[in-house]
Amino acid sequence: MTFRATDIWEPWRPEIGQRVRVRISAECREDWGRGPEGHPSWADGLTGIVVDKPYCVQNANPQALARHPYSVLLDEDGPGGTYGLRMAAIELEPIE
Repeated sequence: MTFRATDIWEPWRPEIGQRVRVRISAECREDWGRGPEGHPSWADGLTGIVVDKPYCVQNANPQALARHPYSVLLDEDGPGGTYGLRMAAIELEPIE
């Protein structure tokens, strides 16, 4: 019998309009304070909604943006008026 990864585990994919909580991944925590490619530490735990608008950081690494395909409109603005983030699915959890 042959098993495929999808037989055992199916990744969660946020949908447009879904409410989520930000949970910064361990890999991205390593980038805190390293410029536009790292997630800001203040974002961990914030809530928002997945939107169909490509938030991105000016001069951001295209590979980093490709690994973070989901745009989240935050419920509250962050420092400097930040209102949206680009996230990976693993960094988001659904809010029921």
